Amino acid sequence: MQAAEKHPISRHAIAGFYWFRRAAAFLAAAQDMIRKDAHVNGIFYISLVLNELVLAQARLGVREVDRSVYHR
Repeated sequence: MQAAEKHPISRHAIAGFYWFRRAAAFLAAAQDMIRKDAHVNGIFYISLVLNELVLAQARLGVREVDRSVYHR
């Protein structure tokens, strides 16, 4: 439904690895985000690109990573 940056909205995190089937989808969403000047404290984040994909009704998937294999 929505991703947020620097403002927790759930116990899940957007962390580290993103896969886009088509680079064009990422680029179009990133350009929309930049055109809208959607940023957090002057910084553009992947979460805001994901929100543009949600608005475009793109199909997004989520994979959970077990805590035992997550590295900081």
